[in-house]
Amino acid sequence: MATITRIEITHHRLPLDPPFPASWDTRPRTHFPATIVRVFDDAGRCGVGSGDSMYGFSDYEKYFIGEDPENIDRHAAVLSNIEFHAGRPWPLDLALWDLVGKIKDQPVWKLLGGRTNKIRAYASSGVHRSIPEMVEVAKRTIALGYPALKVRFGRPKLDDDLAVVKAIREAVGMKLELMVDCNQGWRMPWDIAQPWTLDHATSVAQVLADHKVYWMEEPLHRGDYKGMTELRKRVNIRIAGGELTREPYEFRELLERD
Repeated sequence: MATITRIEITHHRLPLDPPFPASWDTRPRTHFPATIVRVFDDAGRCGVGSGDSMYGFSDYEKYFIGEDPENIDRHAAVLSNIEFHAGRPWPLDLALWDLVGKIKDQPVWKLLGGRTNKIRAYASSGVHRSIPEMVEVAKRTIALGYPALKVRFGRPKLDDDLAVVKAIREAVGMKLELMVDCNQGWRMPWDIAQPWTLDHATSVAQVLADHKVYWMEEPLHRGDYKGMTELRKRVNIRIAGGELTREPYEFRELLERD
């Protein structure tokens, strides 16, 4: 049995000049923070994970040192408990899975139950651009060989978001699958805007369906399982979610409500 011997955490900041106006963030980003987590076992193997800041994790490191890295269920339960007290240190979750993959000499996608080593890739827009610019993005996406493009909403006016989808569809026809991320499932810490209501999401979904959008992502708050279920019944478009779903019971709620 392998044993976790050490956890190493380093923090990094990448300056962004000009600032990056992420579509899901109301404040342009002047830097990109990243945390790199390395988990070592007694055989010298190292699992690596990365993500947001994990300041203050040293208080909880003792709950992992000396444990079997393959006891993922146990580690997930501890991470869940830590989340209640101090926020989930999820980069460690990634590093643990990476380490288990190295111990078993298996890619993580297989450990997670994957059945194929191929998956359709799609391009994703990260910033809000003008309609002509977004049309060019769509054309470039096709030229690069991608079968699909995800468009992110969040402009000051919803009509402007919908106009982008309409313009892209008119410009490229059905040569490109389109998905839309409504970004209603979560918020940045300082963004206190209320998520869409069920009726509002329904009206938007009906427009997207007219433009043959493949899926509508996070049109409601991530915990609004009842609303997501009702929305799915009301409209003829796939409803995507679960981006920030973490606990097993949350996945169970989503799956049972279908």
